[in-house]
Amino acid sequence: QLKVKLNIPADKIIIGFFDTGIGRMGMFTEEEGFRMLSDVLRLLESNDNYYLLYKSRGDSNLSKNSKVKFIFDKLINHKRVFYVNKFIVNNYYSPQHFMGISDLVVGAFVSSVPMEAVAGGVRTVCYAPPERFGSGKFILNTFPRFCARNYAEMEEFSNYWLNHCSEEEFLEFQNKYIKKYVDSHCDGKALNRLYELLKNGN
Repeated sequence: QLKVKLNIPADKIIIGFFDTGIGRMGMFTEEEGFRMLSDVLRLLESNDNYYLLYKSRGDSNLSKNSKVKFIFDKLINHKRVFYVNKFIVNNYYSPQHFMGISDLVVGAFVSSVPMEAVAGGVRTVCYAPPERFGSGKFILNTFPRFCARNYAEMEEFSNYWLNHCSEEEFLEFQNKYIKKYVDSHCDGKALNRLYELLKNGN
């Protein structure tokens, strides 16, 4: 079992964090990336029972003197952070494996991760910088407790999904929002269906 291989204590709450490219050639500016990483680090440090699985797009575009690189290094070296990238390379696990063992997924707005996770049955918070993604013109912003634009919202939404949302309430959320706009099945088998469609030429 993957949790055992990662030596994750049974009493820990697992948060999977999946970022996006930051800085030069990235989807987030350095300022947006800095706020995202800082907010995730702050969330981790708010509760000793939180354990972070961090899948990153890497730091190759980050200036070694930038504040983003500083917070990135601080995050991946945290005692309760497992930096997934090395494990995926060495042991052939996919990001979906790490989503699947997470109690909560935090993913960047521009990534497919938030949609994959929530459609697959994992409680999810989508990190959306307000400068570009904070207005009501995006359908995702109409999903309650889904798009967090700052730390206060990330903390509030994470607390709700982890501690106050029953299984029935989560299924109701999926039925009302995710099945309508994202995946009508929400069974985690979207890629299998796509494969079958392509194989059969439909």
